[in-house]
Amino acid sequence: MSNTQSSTSLADKFRAKALTWRGLMLRILVGYVLFVVVSQLFFPFPTGDNRTAAQSPVVGGVTSLGGVPAKPDHFIQYSYPNDGFEAAFPSKPSEIRTDRGLEHGYVNSYQAVVVNPTSQYSVFVNHSPEKVFEDASIDAYLDGFLRGLVMISDNASLKYKRLTRFLCFPAMEYKYTHTIEGVPFVGHGIVFIVDGDHIRLSHIYTANDHSADKHFQRFTESFQLMPVDVPLSSQRFEDRKRGISFYPPEGWKKGTPKYDQVVAIFGNSAGHSIAVFDSGVPAYSCENYKYEIQATQGLQAEGNTKLQGRPVTWLKSTAHNAAAKIRMTSIHYCVNTASGAIILIGAAPEETFFRSETIFRKAAASMVIRK
Repeated sequence: MSNTQSSTSLADKFRAKALTWRGLMLRILVGYVLFVVVSQLFFPFPTGDNRTAAQSPVVGGVTSLGGVPAKPDHFIQYSYPNDGFEAAFPSKPSEIRTDRGLEHGYVNSYQAVVVNPTSQYSVFVNHSPEKVFEDASIDAYLDGFLRGLVMISDNASLKYKRLTRFLCFPAMEYKYTHTIEGVPFVGHGIVFIVDGDHIRLSHIYTANDHSADKHFQRFTESFQLMPVDVPLSSQRFEDRKRGISFYPPEGWKKGTPKYDQVVAIFGNSAGHSIAVFDSGVPAYSCENYKYEIQATQGLQAEGNTKLQGRPVTWLKSTAHNAAAKIRMTSIHYCVNTASGAIILIGAAPEETFFRSETIFRKAAASMVIRK
């Protein structure tokens, strides 16, 4: 073997050995993030009090029908980033928040009423402290929800129900007849589960409306989930000892780190989380971190940007947690400092990662490192 080959081989062995202990640290920390996120799916962060912003009388899940004239075939697309969806309504929806008490959270509803013939198009977005994730529990929840909806409606009779998928999420489609103030109506809807909570699309119409099925299809086909754009907290998290600070998302709960390298971790009850790590090892760089992510999870995407004037490496990866039977997608923002790499990781279940990607980016952009 030549001197050059021998030197190269020794260098490779040294690099591999150095990365072994650093990689062990990384695997522990990244594994910790995934554990925390998965644990929130079944043991959520505690939630705070949700106060009522607005209330209105509700009959069988809809407000009393009234409304203004509109042509139901002239749908216009409306976006609601706070609840992460867009949909087409035949008139501008009224926005209502209904408080259901500390234990049950609240519901945001978006309702548009048209006349001649009378009908109402609604999207209900549930915000509950208790989440449902397991398949059997979801099926039971959807069935129980529909039975409750029919039970509280006047003179109600269920016409059909079927378990299905809506936008790739577990769902139930239903149709039932009932009366509102003595007038026969039909309720046609889809309720589906996203991040452990339900969203419901509802069309209430008079029994003699022969265009109802066409309009319901137009309404449901227009519905799309989009990234949730909640504001960041007004209170900055700051670790003065390590010179790291950032704004977490509004309403996300602070967890208790179990490792010294974990600066902070915040999460919501749906299992989306943000964690910040300080490697604390001057020799450990973003290049080392990238190498380990590639080796343990594989990279879906990568790039470079700047945050607060500092060069940043960003990486996107997906890891499978076999025990919890869930795939978690993460975005990693890594910054090199004199005392080692600092990484902010945003993680969420693979199917709904896109809902928090905007939030992760905003939190990362707010991070300030004073070292």
